[in-house]
Amino acid sequence: MALRSIIHPSVHAALPGHFPATCTIQENTPTRDSYGQEIPDWNDLAGHVGLSCAVSEKGSTERRNLWGAYPEAQKLVALAGSYPSITNEHTVVIDGIQYDILAALHDSQSASTYLPIRVVRNAGA
Repeated sequence: MALRSIIHPSVHAALPGHFPATCTIQENTPTRDSYGQEIPDWNDLAGHVGLSCAVSEKGSTERRNLWGAYPEAQKLVALAGSYPSITNEHTVVIDGIQYDILAALHDSQSASTYLPIRVVRNAGA
């Protein structure tokens, strides 16, 4: 007997208001400068452009180092679907802002993917 999902695949499609944003997953394909140093080059991951998602605030922390303290806000992105190829080596771009993916979490039914993220920089900056 096949395992039945708690969430029917059509549920995500029937509830577009629950995933009001879109996002794009990017992967780094670095190049090297004339000194051999890697230069990050973030490109869209094939099949991961314009994904339906919902973004919520997760909290914030204060990071301290030798130069002072700075706030670090974290968010949680819920994707409408299972994307097992996403890892913490990727980034996600939402509304032109690039975020670092801290982890890629998948539910037991392979129906949703959750990404804890933190802001990195403006995309294209």
